[in-house]
Amino acid sequence: MKWIRLVVAILFALIGGLSAHAQWNNWLLFSNAASFTTASAPWKNGLDPLNHLNDGFYVFRLPFLDWVVGWAFSALVVTLLLCVVATTLTGGSGPARPCRG
Repeated sequence: MKWIRLVVAILFALIGGLSAHAQWNNWLLFSNAASFTTASAPWKNGLDPLNHLNDGFYVFRLPFLDWVVGWAFSALVVTLLLCVVATTLTGGSGPARPCRG
């Protein structure tokens, strides 16, 4: 059982690492973000009229934040499924047994 856990952990680490590796360019944009100037923005004061954010946010920060939210949600779903499988396999849950009274 110990080796199975280790292999599964390594497998998930590789999948997560490859996914994160593909986001390197978005990380560089996120970490070096800059605001657009008011002269280049079509909006008043360089801010989006709906969300009151500079257009640089949508170009530099939003793609990476979108990936982080998606990754966190995927990790939550996978963790939930692994917990259900582990609980079922170890006998922690299952069909109700009749009471003997």
